[in-house]
Amino acid sequence: GLGAAGAVAAWRLQRARAERALEGERERAAALSVVDDLTGCFNTHGVELLGDHVLQLVRRQSGAMHCAVIEVEGLAPVLDALGASAVEEVLVAVSEALRGATRGSDVVGRSGEVTFVVVGPGTGMGALDLERRLRGSLLQAPPLSLREWPCTVLVGVGQLQPWDSGGVPELVAKADEDLGLRRALRAPAVDPQPSSPVSDPRA
Repeated sequence: GLGAAGAVAAWRLQRARAERALEGERERAAALSVVDDLTGCFNTHGVELLGDHVLQLVRRQSGAMHCAVIEVEGLAPVLDALGASAVEEVLVAVSEALRGATRGSDVVGRSGEVTFVVVGPGTGMGALDLERRLRGSLLQAPPLSLREWPCTVLVGVGQLQPWDSGGVPELVAKADEDLGLRRALRAPAVDPQPSSPVSDPRA
């Protein structure tokens, strides 16, 4: 009915205003030199600045907010064999794949030497889904040969629900914790130390 149509129109208008406000915040963040020089993503300060703005908008609408932390795996052998420029090629390719895999309302940043972070409104996609999407994108145009770097990333995710306290740092910490758990689950099992031989009582 007309009431439903009006509600949809109001929601679309509110969303458009929020996106314009976010775009303004993006421009302000860029002007404050909070962009990572190599990848063009926001740096940690930029993610916090824009993430706080998104979180305020989300909380006004009693919505959830999500975070994904992405770790680029296998770069130590690349550095040893091919040097820093090859590592940079990989990081740039991952940043481009990440921007393509996320929404316009998401904030994409580089949070460490080999890590990226995404924060945005809503519950976001699962860790495995994002890993698959990134790997699929990277395999379409791999930055190096697959023998040199097999396009592998590891993702951890976290959420802030409307009833959760905390801000962007706490949200990122949740995703970091999930990343650590997933890394531990993928680590090879360590063989136990061999026990001392036990004499056969029948001997």
